Amino acid sequence: MDQTEDSRELERKIAQANRIASSVSDQTTVGRLLAWAEDLRCKLQQHREATRRKDESESARASCGGKMAGLRPRLDVLASGGKSVDRTQSEEIPLTSRH
Repeated sequence: MDQTEDSRELERKIAQANRIASSVSDQTTVGRLLAWAEDLRCKLQQHREATRRKDESESARASCGGKMAGLRPRLDVLASGGKSVDRTQSEEIPLTSRH
């Protein structure tokens, strides 16, 4: 099932829950149906936000023209918590042998 079908299915279930709730007289059942519809609305909103984020990231990658595809993060920058490291003033690390 693709993204559009997922959204349509959630919308269909929300409408169905609301229709059934409007035709039932038992207040416990009405409350449960309305709570279920609210839960489905939350899922639908999360689904739409995830779809939007995915679409935005895909369009950002496409706008790079593939320039970023072959780049790798610099390990020294990652190891320093994202700060650039000056490699011109390197420290000497003594090598010790372990027996």
